[in-house]
Amino acid sequence: MMVELIAGPLIREKTSREVTRIGITDGGPPPGGELYVVIDPAAFGTDAGIAGETFFKEATSQAGVRLPSARRRAQSHRAGVEVPMSLLRQIEALCGTSPDAL
Repeated sequence: MMVELIAGPLIREKTSREVTRIGITDGGPPPGGELYVVIDPAAFGTDAGIAGETFFKEATSQAGVRLPSARRRAQSHRAGVEVPMSLLRQIEALCGTSPDAL
């Protein structure tokens, strides 16, 4: 949440709370850009990664607690992810496979 409060204004984008106020309620990302802050837990030692996973498991086991994008991820698992045919062809070319082989 703190990252969102910092990142939203940095990229001149609305926070998730503001997005629902303007009518975007499908769980998708807000219009505009996205900012990712990526931290490698290995940089802090293996215990840091284990502690993080334990924290997330304990937190999400509590009623009403969810991770960011959990609804969007669940929707993707239910309905799949739309991939443009042009992108699929690029992936096929890189992998040397076709949808029939999958």
